[in-house]
Amino acid sequence: MSPPTTPCQWSRQDRDHFLTVVSDALWTEDYAHFTLNNVGFPRWRIPRWNNPVTFWDQVFVDIENGVLSCLCVLFDEFTARFSFNRKLEGLRERHPCDRVVRSGVVVKPRGRVMAGGPPPAATVPRTEITGRVADWLLEAAASGGNAGCVGLTGLGGIGKSVIAGLAAEDPRIVEVFGERIDWLTLGPRCTDGRLIRLFADHESRITGTGSAYRTVEVAAQSFMRARKERPWLLVMDDVWQPEQNELLPYGDGVVRLVTASKHSVLPPGSIRVEVNPMDEDESLELLMHSFDGKPVPSAARSIVARTGGWPLLLSLVNRTLVDRRLDNIELEPAARQVDNQLGRWGPAALDVGSLDDRNRAVEATMRVSLDALNRHLPVGEQRFVELGRLESPVIDRASLEKYWWDTAGMSARDTDKLCRQLNGLSLARYDNEELRLAGVIHDYLRHETGIE
Repeated sequence: MSPPTTPCQWSRQDRDHFLTVVSDALWTEDYAHFTLNNVGFPRWRIPRWNNPVTFWDQVFVDIENGVLSCLCVLFDEFTARFSFNRKLEGLRERHPCDRVVRSGVVVKPRGRVMAGGPPPAATVPRTEITGRVADWLLEAAASGGNAGCVGLTGLGGIGKSVIAGLAAEDPRIVEVFGERIDWLTLGPRCTDGRLIRLFADHESRITGTGSAYRTVEVAAQSFMRARKERPWLLVMDDVWQPEQNELLPYGDGVVRLVTASKHSVLPPGSIRVEVNPMDEDESLELLMHSFDGKPVPSAARSIVARTGGWPLLLSLVNRTLVDRRLDNIELEPAARQVDNQLGRWGPAALDVGSLDDRNRAVEATMRVSLDALNRHLPVGEQRFVELGRLESPVIDRASLEKYWWDTAGMSARDTDKLCRQLNGLSLARYDNEELRLAGVIHDYLRHETGIE
């Protein structure tokens, strides 16, 4: 019998049991956010905290609808960190859609494929630019995809991928495209082998079957044939080579949204949207993510100035502050300490247009984040920096386990633990299948290891 390929539907009794156990155990906002971050739950979908029952009920609705591909990663997280997994064993046995099947492949629901989507990050709406992007995508859909590609450009870590993700989640976009939204993340060192795996993986998510291909072109064409229905929104994230855009054509009902650091890689005739740093209000909202109801600390505006409205740096600082709250350090003294650290190593006010300022700000913020990492795992920084020796910022789990076993004798369990910690601090994205570094962070690690 083939494995189920549709989102799970639980009985009311099972659902209530799950919510009771989880709400009792993860009754604080800190632990709830920490757990969801560690299992790769999209942060822009994490609901606002009201009370634990309401919070986990909304999370469960999203899980049922396929936002998190399966509940087995949540169960694994409970096993690793908490003592109540036995209370949930019966649920896992009764729901084959939510576990790893015998082949070792996690069953994922069919339909919308947002795998490889925007990196997890505390998110603010940025309503104005997100709305404009959604408007242009709707215009492109009305023209049958012939109105041109929509391209988001800007500095690495400035929020292009997050804005693309928010636009793709716009209710108007979902109404028009339905399940026909695919997200492909490429990156600066995307090899032919990775492209083939990317196209084949997305095709298998659509069709439920797997195929092997020898060339990128054949894999791309097969992927295009699998997605027959129109209109179709294809998001190509972090494109670095113009020829990558030529693999999958647009028009004929195909609407393309591309994110890129360089304008030159966008297809001719693209609608170009430059993504700029956040303003002060947006920056403060991002800095205070997960601190709803808390007064803004006195050092907040200084931190915003030192990070220059750069979402990547603000997200790193935010996760450090959340991490310190888990260590029972109050927000006010934690923010002052972080501000002092940033001031010691970085610019007083970051000008993102200055390469020297950016380098100093990245160095200062990374030191703050690595300090948090080392408090949990004393060898964490050394293992993390070693990733700079790898050519690609995307490393599949099997390769990573082998790499850290070869360099440090780390077990698979310790590798998983470190990856989850990196994910929780926004130093990387980890979804149990691969570890993904932001380009700016990968460049920093390569510099630290002497590779420019």
